[in-house]
Amino acid sequence: MGLRRRPIVLVSVFVSVIGILLIGFAVGQLVFPRTVVAASDDGLLVNVPSSPEDAIAPTMPDLLGLDEQSARRALSDSGLASDVTIAEQAAAGAAGLVVGQQPPAGSSDAAEGVTLTLSTASTVPDVVGSTSADARTALEQLGAIVTVLRSVQPGAADGTVLAVSPSVGSPLDRVVELTVADAGVALALGDLDRVGGQGCSVVSQGTVNGTDISDSLACRSRTGDTSAEWNLGRHASVLEATVGALDSAEQGAARLQIFGDGVLLVDQPIEFGKSSVISVDVRNVLRLKLVVSGAANGPTAVLGNGIVRATPDEVALIRAGT
Repeated sequence: MGLRRRPIVLVSVFVSVIGILLIGFAVGQLVFPRTVVAASDDGLLVNVPSSPEDAIAPTMPDLLGLDEQSARRALSDSGLASDVTIAEQAAAGAAGLVVGQQPPAGSSDAAEGVTLTLSTASTVPDVVGSTSADARTALEQLGAIVTVLRSVQPGAADGTVLAVSPSVGSPLDRVVELTVADAGVALALGDLDRVGGQGCSVVSQGTVNGTDISDSLACRSRTGDTSAEWNLGRHASVLEATVGALDSAEQGAARLQIFGDGVLLVDQPIEFGKSSVISVDVRNVLRLKLVVSGAANGPTAVLGNGIVRATPDEVALIRAGT
């Protein structure tokens, strides 16, 4: 009988010892400071009290783009819910979103608290007329993403902001488009492939009203219309030329008309010994057509130094006929 009870007694003793050890450990954690193992000066490993700095500090989450409530919840989940300071800053896009935070995301140094900067509604500043660089800086400081559309504009300095979308004074969207003046690339009309017309030819040099011209288009007036037509593909911006009668041709009078997709853009008489400079807006014109009419023995009308201007990318498209 005594032999049967011995295993039970041993198990009871073992369980009691384990229980006493666990209770002692728990009491020790409450009464005595926690310790860590460290090496002493003589190389021995000893237990030393741990300090608050030994604890792992919480990491600052990325709060940019969150609203205040969501940002506070994220801080709470990271153990950083207390001591939050709110600041405000005008910014692009919706109001009430976090556009700045201190400490930055990934930092574990939040001992002095957390500062959240929330966006307030902003409007598009007046950047029309300024340089594209200055306009971009002003908009990007408000958090906007800036895109640029280049446009050839006669008389405007290269790089000047012509327009902004959304317009000045409108609510500032996250993305803003600047239309910026481009000096453009000159493309001689004589170098462009014509898609229609007859009776016109390229003149490499000559004079109109005593002014030297080169790479010009000459159209002889005659009974019936003389014409030339080009496919600009809606890529050109401006047509420029010196218009008049070729000094070496017959005297007389004729009429020059220029059409853009059937709409009359220029209508002026051609007289021997007279000339004028034209600058015609041909933006969004698909087909450009020139028509010269007059008597069979009339003068030869000339578009001296005739060019169209377009951005470099648009010139490539015009040459390709697309």
